[in-house]
Amino acid sequence: MQELTSFGQELRLWRKQRGLTQLELAVRAGSSARHISFIETGRSRPGQGLVLRLSECMNLPIRDRNVLLELAGLQPAFQERDLGDAYLRPFRMAIDAILGRHDPFPGSALDALGRVVMTNRASRAFFPGLKP
Repeated sequence: MQELTSFGQELRLWRKQRGLTQLELAVRAGSSARHISFIETGRSRPGQGLVLRLSECMNLPIRDRNVLLELAGLQPAFQERDLGDAYLRPFRMAIDAILGRHDPFPGSALDALGRVVMTNRASRAFFPGLKP
C-alpha cells in the first residue's frame, strides 16, 4: 500500500469532514471513485481543474482551496490581499460605515481567524485595550 501524500491526506480529511464517500465526491466533481481513491493514496496527481472542482463540491473556503492547490504542487488560484490594499478600499469603507451606524453600541470586524481588524468608536471606548 502506498503512503498517503499531503494532498491526499488533506483531501481525505475534507471529504470525511463533509460526510462524503469517494463515490459521492466523484459524482459531484465529474470524476470516478477510482480516480479519487488514486488521488487520496498518491497514485495519481490531480490537475488544477480537478482540484478546483473538488474544492467547489465540498464548498471549501477560498483560503483552503489555495492550500489544496499548493499541496498538489500547483499555483494558488485566488489572490489573498491585506485589508490595507487599495483594491479593498471600497470594502473597508462599507465595513467602517456599518460599524459607525452601530454606535452607540460597540462593534468590531473580525477576520477569518477571529482577529479584530476594525472597531467603532464605542468599541474602542468600552474596550480600551482592544487593538485592531
